Parts: sequence; structure tokens; C-alpha cells
Amino acid sequence: MMDEKLHPQYVRGLIDAEGCFYVAKNPRATNLVGFRIYNKNAKILKMLQDFFGCGYIYENNHGTHGDVNEFILGSKNHLRILLRFFEEHGDPIVKQTNRPRNKNSATTFKEWKETATEFVNRPDSKYDASLKEKAKKLREHGYTYKEIADTIETSQSTAYLWITGKKYN
Repeated sequence: MMDEKLHPQYVRGLIDAEGCFYVAKNPRATNLVGFRIYNKNAKILKMLQDFFGCGYIYENNHGTHGDVNEFILGSKNHLRILLRFFEEHGDPIVKQTNRPRNKNSATTFKEWKETATEFVNRPDSKYDASLKEKAKKLREHGYTYKEIADTIETSQSTAYLWITGKKYN
């Protein structure tokens, strides 16, 4: 990468090879929709963040992927940008999303894309904001990120981001 900028087809290949599209529907009927890439090379993830002009990067040393960095697109605005990228450069080749956790999880990219599109087009809810506040209060009371994630039925990554607001650059 001589010019330090990523080509759209390189980005698409990276998404195909290392991307993880996720949808988790909890019993409260709130969809957690997003996209992430785990990679040991923080520089590549920073370039990806620059390419999209958004997203979060942080060290993920508490998950099953070991000591790697993680790039996440999960907000409505982030997902709008990602969906626009797919419209302009084609959908990824990936046939399935991450392993379904339950019968309500999306199992194909097509299902993920439909859910993500629905998510970005729905109005913001007070429920989403209240979950963030609840996560912060639980942390103030000494809960671990895992305990918070289990309590409010989200991922540890999301709980960490909501509470700390930290990005790893």
C-alpha cells in the first residue's frame, strides 16, 4: 500500500475475507445490527476507518479472538455508509453471516442487509438511549462489561463502547 489509501475492491476483498455481519434479536425485539473486522494490524483498520470516514477501532483483548484489534460499524450512520458502499461496489461474496446464536439470528448476507436497511430507516427510539444509560449505571455499580452485556442483552464490545466511548487509534 504505497499511497496509504485503500482501493474499493481491496476493501470489498477485506470484507469478504475477514468481515463479520451480525444481527442479534433479543426478547425485547430490539435488533443489534452491525459489522466488524478483527485484525492484528491496527494500521489496516485505521486505513479502513479513514476509507469509510467513520467507525470505531479498539483493542479486543477480552474476546475469543485473542489479542487483536477490532473495527466496528454499528450506528445507523455507519451502516448507511456501508450499505451505500455495497450499492456502489457490489455485495460481498460471503454466503453466511456469523454462526446463528438462536432461531432469530440472520444466517445469510441477504437477511443481514434487509435487517440493516430496516434498522437504518426506523426512527430512533427512547429504548436505545435508555439501554446506554442503564449500561453506564451498571458500570458505576461495579459490574464487569460481560455482566453488563448479559444484563442488557448486548455484546461486550457494544457495552464497552457505550460506557467508555473510547476508540483505539
